[in-house]
Amino acid sequence: MLTTVTLLSFSENKARAFAAMGLLPRKLKGVPGLRFFKMMGSGRGQAFSLRPDFSRYCLLAVWQSQAEAAAFFSSNTHWLQYQALAAGTVQFQLEPLSAKGSWNGIQPFDHSNAKPPQHTPVAVLTRASLHWHRLPSFWRNARTATADMPQADGLQLSLGIGEVPYIEQATFSVWENADKMMAFVTAPAHLQAIKLRHKEAWYKEELFARFTISKITCDRPELFAGVKELQALLQAA
Repeated sequence: MLTTVTLLSFSENKARAFAAMGLLPRKLKGVPGLRFFKMMGSGRGQAFSLRPDFSRYCLLAVWQSQAEAAAFFSSNTHWLQYQALAAGTVQFQLEPLSAKGSWNGIQPFDHSNAKPPQHTPVAVLTRASLHWHRLPSFWRNARTATADMPQADGLQLSLGIGEVPYIEQATFSVWENADKMMAFVTAPAHLQAIKLRHKEAWYKEELFARFTISKITCDRPELFAGVKELQALLQAA
């Protein structure tokens, strides 16, 4: 199976893009080979944010096969109409390395055939559904918990995404390699954030998944910080 993360950047048509984002999921049900998908908005900055960014959206999709994914992105009318509104897109083709937790009660990322990561870029997806009564505690601490992330050694790209503002939160990040990603995850500041998460019981459901990156395609690299560097890293691997 193949996982794709497609980011769209809008400089114009923002109102139409926002409206279409809400309608697109209903139109994607029944697409051949599409096993799981989420259409998400984004927040400003590189991690959790209370301020929405109406210029960026994300389609996360899990496909039965590469061929079915390619057929969708090249010929699905609903997708092509939505993509036409965007100033640019970047797509990451991913293969799961590991996954813990669940998303809406299921584990969408099959990593049973995962190969050990090489010294190449890796992607990380985190997702959490927050308890309503824990929202104040989470948002008081979210900025502090992720404050070190933008300066983390090896971080190439990061953004906060989500299905529902404030309560259904996710992050997508790409790292130079697995070693540098693990150095950040096991750093004291991040471990302290994990302890606080358990102590405060913020989440009613959560997921953490890692992926290798098999391909990156982008029609406007200047719109997506870090993408040119990532493409160079993949080519050099």
